[in-house]
Amino acid sequence: MAESKKRTASTKSVSDEELSPKRAKALKDANKTGILDKCVFCTKSGVRTMLEGAGTATNMRFHLAAEHYFPEGKFKDVAPPSADDLEPGKLLPNDLMGKVYKYSCHFQPCTKRKQGYKELVLHLATQHQLLKEVMAKDKRPGVAAVFKALYEDEEQVKKVVDEVKQEKKATRGNVGKENLDENVDDPPPALPVKPARAAKKLPQVQVQPRVEVAAAEKAYTGPRIDKVHNCLLCEAKEGRNLSFGSGLMELRNHYSVCLYNRGQFTSVADPGEGNKDFEGKAVDEYGRKYKYKCQVPECPRSIPKAKPVGFKEWAIHAGVAHHLVEKVMEEEAEKTPAMNEVVAEVAKIRKEAGVVLDNLPLPFREEIHNCLLCVGKDKDGLNLSLDPSKLWQVRYHYASCYFDSGVYMDLGGSYLPGDQNSNEDGSARDVLGREVKYRCMENGCTMKRQVGYKELCIHMASDHGGLEEVMAKDEREEIRELVEKIRRR
Repeated sequence: MAESKKRTASTKSVSDEELSPKRAKALKDANKTGILDKCVFCTKSGVRTMLEGAGTATNMRFHLAAEHYFPEGKFKDVAPPSADDLEPGKLLPNDLMGKVYKYSCHFQPCTKRKQGYKELVLHLATQHQLLKEVMAKDKRPGVAAVFKALYEDEEQVKKVVDEVKQEKKATRGNVGKENLDENVDDPPPALPVKPARAAKKLPQVQVQPRVEVAAAEKAYTGPRIDKVHNCLLCEAKEGRNLSFGSGLMELRNHYSVCLYNRGQFTSVADPGEGNKDFEGKAVDEYGRKYKYKCQVPECPRSIPKAKPVGFKEWAIHAGVAHHLVEKVMEEEAEKTPAMNEVVAEVAKIRKEAGVVLDNLPLPFREEIHNCLLCVGKDKDGLNLSLDPSKLWQVRYHYASCYFDSGVYMDLGGSYLPGDQNSNEDGSARDVLGREVKYRCMENGCTMKRQVGYKELCIHMASDHGGLEEVMAKDEREEIRELVEKIRRR
């Protein structure tokens, strides 16, 4: 009796009701005929246990793809390798593991990870049913039976799904009709009817039928192939595993940085007078004194809101986005012949984009500095620009800084406060114009309003030449050199 109970418990433990769907499917596969127990080609047994937790069909598919169809080169036509890596007469490329050529799955949405050729083929065979396509063409004995065992369930499932969809569609159309048929012999009691209001007559609107055109399925064009390339100039980590395909922008970026750091951009990118040494290299690379702005039309870095940057950042931007690095590569190719292959790939993409190297406009250059009087202690004295369109800001700031030093008193004339607004030492008594106001008397001046003494002095210095006169007499050489740069034009 005890044995009987024990057997009952054992049987219950493997009941379909208590099993997970995955385990139930595995047991169902185990009850099939033994056609998937052994490989049809190598008669290898135990294939059903190759992948822990997977079904028999899944294991056999992987086994057939990895151990037989791939080594035989059967995927050459449905998943072609790179033509550069495939020797004439061979069915498999030389680089199977992705050391030189990397591939990415063409079917999307799917993984975008780059893989070697063998890994990609097994992925396509098992995940995207390319094995089914290959096996369908195989006429060897026994293959047809294995093919049926591997893919019959999928066909049945697809058929059932289609039938269910059709039934649902038919049911929706017959709901109203069935209700009417049921109520003909046994109509429901009549409900009290409320007097209907006069219905408003709505304007007739002609509705145009909506026609939807199904998008044509894109033909499978094979996996995307990227040839792996390591930088020819450096051993840095960033220079490894570059590619000529989808990663060409990254390749141009690395070579732009690499060649710039080697000082080889001097022949194609000029920092301008005042910002280069005897070798032509930029003295200020990071925009502390000189800033640059791209002038290529439609470039995001050329719009008014875009901020100017240091010379190094602009040069690398021009190298990557506007193909300037190609010119430097051509020069390097004379010393490093292997660079010719890189130049050819870069030039190919540039020509396809319709970019002409000789048409690259020079960048806009802006010289900046901190005020030499207050040394930037006043925030308005930081990053003063010597751009001709912004000179009024620089002049106004310097004119304001000089006022506190009292140098305008030495200029005499209109710069003196006058008797009614002077202290015993001659300084202005009311600086801000609370009691005494002034008006500019220079011919042609557009400022007509009355202002305080301080504002008048700053206005006279900034707009009527007083600033140049004061700066020219300054003892500091760097300030005297600034006179010509801020002179009104």
